[in-house]
Amino acid sequence: MKVVFSNRAYTALLSETYEKITTETGGVFLGYYEDETWYIVEAIDPGPTSIFEVAYFEYDQKYVTHLINKIARMYKKNLSLIGLWHRHPGSFDIFSNTDDGTNYSYAQLAPQGAISALVNIDPQFRLTVYHVPKNLKYKKIPYEVGDQHFPKGVLDLLTSEELHNKINRNENADYIRSLQVRIAPKMKLSEMMSSICSKLEEFDVTEHMEEIKAETVNDEFLDRISGEVFEDLEYLTEQADIAVKVKMTARYLCLFDDSGETEIRVFFSHIGSIDKFIFIYENKSYEYSSGMFARIIEEGISSEVEEDTSFWGNLKKIFKIKRR
Repeated sequence: MKVVFSNRAYTALLSETYEKITTETGGVFLGYYEDETWYIVEAIDPGPTSIFEVAYFEYDQKYVTHLINKIARMYKKNLSLIGLWHRHPGSFDIFSNTDDGTNYSYAQLAPQGAISALVNIDPQFRLTVYHVPKNLKYKKIPYEVGDQHFPKGVLDLLTSEELHNKINRNENADYIRSLQVRIAPKMKLSEMMSSICSKLEEFDVTEHMEEIKAETVNDEFLDRISGEVFEDLEYLTEQADIAVKVKMTARYLCLFDDSGETEIRVFFSHIGSIDKFIFIYENKSYEYSSGMFARIIEEGISSEVEEDTSFWGNLKKIFKIKRR
């Protein structure tokens, strides 16, 4: 087992170390694992609001997550979060108890675990790289630096033509990206979700949370999720006049209320190990299938509901107008 740094990634690590020469600092590694080799394509800096002290360091997690997703989308090769690094004071080149907790979290993201590196300046720069398996039995592994050690094409960025094609490729994804300028808010998302969830049983995702957290948002993820929720999003905005807008977060496709209730969120994701889509609303999870919201709404409209002030009553009025 070994680690290979691209010229860019290794330079970024050195640059960050030099910039914060008087304190601890660190970063995360973006790349992939293949044939017992960890290929580090990018080393992401820790972010502007990180905590940098002589003997303590803490990442700006939101910034790091944001930048990982931004940079990964620029490469032809699918990249993911494969590890991290940070500087230790003096010659201390083993992990602290706090480090163990962080390393354990990263190791759970993939079957092969993760890599974690320590930088020391004692007095010369020194880098020690460890493999971090799921059981935290650390093992030092060698590393080398140079783009020439990477398989052909791995470091290639997407061309402008390829990006144009990606932008224009998927009608469902294009529709979702444009929702924020297409909607005409009339009904509230909170009303819809409360009514829909009242007709569903919760789905326990406890044992799948690590898998959900490890999901990488990229074009493939967006295409898969958008293909599943497209029918419902079109129905809600075009038929029911629900006020929504859509964006991608770190690991989910997120449905926002756009009628002024800014705290309303519905998160959609996919659990690959059991091939199920889910949605999360008010910290409760539910199994999801394409067109499910539309079916529940149609059933509610067709039922005998006399309360015109209810959600279903209001929807009946809207649909009566639309279906004339």
